[in-house]
Amino acid sequence: MARTAIRPARILSVLTGMALAAGVASAVAAPPPAAHAAGSHPLATPDQRTRHSVTHRNANGSFTTTVSAEPMNYRDGKGNWQPIDSRLVPAQRTGYAYRNAANDFTALFKAASDAGYLRVEVAGVPLDLSLAGAAARTARVSGTQVSYPSVMDGVDLRYVMAAGGVKETLVLADANAPTHYQFLLTAPQHRALSVKRLSNGAWAFMAPGHAGPLFELAPPQVDEAARVTGNQIQAGGRPAKDVVGLAVARTDHGFRLDLTIDPAWLQAPQRRFPVLLDPTIEVQPSLQTGLFVADCATCTNNQSSVLWVGTDTYDVWRATVQ
Repeated sequence: MARTAIRPARILSVLTGMALAAGVASAVAAPPPAAHAAGSHPLATPDQRTRHSVTHRNANGSFTTTVSAEPMNYRDGKGNWQPIDSRLVPAQRTGYAYRNAANDFTALFKAASDAGYLRVEVAGVPLDLSLAGAAARTARVSGTQVSYPSVMDGVDLRYVMAAGGVKETLVLADANAPTHYQFLLTAPQHRALSVKRLSNGAWAFMAPGHAGPLFELAPPQVDEAARVTGNQIQAGGRPAKDVVGLAVARTDHGFRLDLTIDPAWLQAPQRRFPVLLDPTIEVQPSLQTGLFVADCATCTNNQSSVLWVGTDTYDVWRATVQ
């Protein structure tokens, strides 16, 4: 079996990513020996990057490595590391108004919350998301966030771009808000997608020949507000997991996603509003793992938060951990 050398910066990225729940850390290496003067040191190359780190060479010849629990970089079409930019910028795509600036997946938002208001493109597969019964409201964009206000009575629909996916939040204004939301996920007819429910309550969407999930729907969460300042909502207490549920069923054109919240909990007299209902789309899981399709010589490795081993409807899976 062939062995692959692991750069020290990569090891640092893995260890720090496991130790940190969130945020970033920096470390500064000592300057090089005098024999390697500034400008001639063998590591004096452009910024060194991994998925979770970036290393800069300082003016005094030392190196500073910044490591994050969240992805910092992605590989472009040529296989080079590039910095992730989650800001929403003009889409420059017919039918869409905004997109994330730079990542190895693309999120496209329409100017209004009508059918297919969100498209996520992962590994060349376009997936369109709609909310059944939603009114067509004009998008409001700020930084990494897009919101569609009052898509239903007492309900705002918000998305925040992240390095590893798209955080979706339904903001429920009061106890009269609906307790059942049905999303429609439309997939290309020529791609035979499959879906699996994971032990933690998440749903993983798979495509033949693609190593690992295209994306995952994280287990839904609900929070009641502790403080509201303008458009900023600070989450308060979180109830038991069984207060919210997410079910996925196949349809003729893709999948139906049924998101529910317990009416008794929502309508309890002590409830603090607004309530935040959060089903997040995870495209780039945070753990450093590798997945391979054993019977596909041309398929590439994919990182995932779940290690797939065995067989499914389409493929034979092998997994690695670094």
